[in-house]
Amino acid sequence: MKIRKPVKPTREIYEAAKKKWESVKPSYEPDDLENCRCYAVTILAYTGNAKLSKYEQENNLRIDFTKGGRVTIRSNFPKASRMKNFTIGDYPLVQLVSSRTKIKEVFDGNSSRGTVSDAIDLYEKDLERKVANNKLSQGSFGTYECRLNKLRPYFNKAPVFADLMAGGIECVLDQIIENESPNYAPELFAELKRVWGFAASKLANGRNIAASIAVDYVSSRVECVSATRLYTDIDSIVELYINIGLAPSTQQKNAMRYMILTGVRPINVCNLRWEWLDDIRCPRKITYPKGTMKDKNRPFELPVTSALRALLKEQRQWQLQAGSCNKEFVFLQPTNPSEAFAVRSLDKLIKDYSPVDCVKGDIENANVKGTNGAFNTMCRKFCKTNIKGLLKQSGRTYSDINFIANLAMHHKTTDEDHRDDMKEPYDFTNELFPHDYQEKFNAFKLHQASILAKAKELVGKKVRKTGREQAIEERAIENQERNKLRAEIKSSIGKKGYSLFIRDPLPNGNTLVKDLILDQEGRQEVREHLSSSMAIAA
Repeated sequence: MKIRKPVKPTREIYEAAKKKWESVKPSYEPDDLENCRCYAVTILAYTGNAKLSKYEQENNLRIDFTKGGRVTIRSNFPKASRMKNFTIGDYPLVQLVSSRTKIKEVFDGNSSRGTVSDAIDLYEKDLERKVANNKLSQGSFGTYECRLNKLRPYFNKAPVFADLMAGGIECVLDQIIENESPNYAPELFAELKRVWGFAASKLANGRNIAASIAVDYVSSRVECVSATRLYTDIDSIVELYINIGLAPSTQQKNAMRYMILTGVRPINVCNLRWEWLDDIRCPRKITYPKGTMKDKNRPFELPVTSALRALLKEQRQWQLQAGSCNKEFVFLQPTNPSEAFAVRSLDKLIKDYSPVDCVKGDIENANVKGTNGAFNTMCRKFCKTNIKGLLKQSGRTYSDINFIANLAMHHKTTDEDHRDDMKEPYDFTNELFPHDYQEKFNAFKLHQASILAKAKELVGKKVRKTGREQAIEERAIENQERNKLRAEIKSSIGKKGYSLFIRDPLPNGNTLVKDLILDQEGRQEVREHLSSSMAIAA
C-alpha cells in the first residue's frame, strides 16, 4: 500500500498560521500550547523544517513543537550560567506550572536532579515497603540489597539519571562483564533493569532507556554457566552422617543430619520454625508455608520419619535445658543461640566432615560449585537420586518414580505443570485422600533406611580422611616449610639480623619478608635473594 505524503498548505494558510503563531506571547497557558501545536504543524508542513520553539526567558524554559504535533518542554539556561540543559518531558504528561518549578529549583541550586544513586535509593525503599507488606521475604531483600550495593560504585561518576543514554549504560555493563563472575554479571544486569523500570516514571518522566538494551547484551558476552553436574554416592553421604556426630555442638550435628535426611536446601534448614511442626512433642509432619521454599507459590508438607523425629526431640530437649535462647527457630548458632543457624556454617561443616574424595563427576570442567570439595546441595542431589534408585529397585514404574521424587523434593510435577487454575479452588483431593503425602512418606522412609543400614555396616571400620583432617595436615606441612625458611635465614644472617631482615622488604620489592614467608612463591623469592647475597659476599 502506497503511503500518501501530507498535503502542503497554501501560502495563504501558511501566512495566517505564522501570524497567529507570532501573536502568542509568554507567559504561556495550556490553551496557548494547544493553539501553537496546530500553528506549528501547518508552518512546518510548509517550510519542511523539523521543529519550532517558543521561549519563556524569565523562566529559563523552552517549548519545542514538531511537525508531528509533539510538544516537548525543556530548560533553557543562559550560556553564562554554564548549566547543562535537560528535557523535562512531553506535554500534556508534563504541565507548564510544574516544569517552571522544577527548572527554578535546579537553577537556584535547590535541586540536583535525580542521579542513578537516587534511583537505587528509591528502588531500595520500595523493596523495604514490600517486606513490610509481606510481599517480599527478608532473605530475598538481603539478596537484592547485595546486588544494589554492587551496582552503586559503577555509577559514582555517572550523569543525572534522566540524562544517561543507552550507550552509557552499555559502558557500565562492559565494566561489570570484565570485573564480575560469568554467573553474577547477568544477575546485576537484571537488577539494573529493575531499577530503571521502577525509577523511570519518577526521575525520567517514564523514559526507561534500559529497556532499549538488547536482552542478551550480557549473556552473549560471558561464558555460559550451567548447573553443576557433580554429585556424590551413598558411602560418602553415610561417612558424612557418621563424622558429623563428632561435631562439638549438638546444633551442628543435627542441622547437618536434618539436611541429609530431608534433602531440603540449606536455607530451609536454617529457617525451620517450631510453629511449622504439627506437634512439638511428637512431630509427624512439618509444613513449610508459602514463600519459604524456592517455589514460593506452594507450601511443602514434609513427612517426619523416625530418625528425623528423634533429631527434633533432641533439639527440643536442648532448647528446654538451655533456657535463654531463641524459641522461634529449631536450629540455632552454637556460639550465639539467640540467632538462627547460619547457611555459611552448613557450608563449612560439610567441607570439614565429608571425605576428601566425596565429589564425583568431571571436576576439572565443573563450575565454581564443587571445585573446592563438598558443597551443600550435594545432599539434595543425593536425596533425589537415592529415592529414585530405591523406588526403581522396589518395582515402581518410571512415571511413578519421577512423580514421587519430584513430590519429595518440592519440584513441580507433570500434574502441577498442566494444572487448571480454575479447578484448583474445587480440588481437595490431597486433604481428603492424602495419597501424595503417603507416597512422600514412604520415599523418605526408604531414604532413611538406606542411610542407617549403610551406617551400621561401617561401624568399627576405618573411614576415609575428612576435609578437616586434610586441612590440618596441610597446615602442618605449610608451617614446617615456613619454619624451615626462618631457620635458613637465621643461619645465613644470624639471630640479631633476623628480626630486622624480616621486617623490611627485599630490594626492589614492596612486600615485607615476614609476609613473603607465608606462601610458596614468596619463600622462593627470599631463598633466591639469600643465595645471591651469599654469592656476592663470597
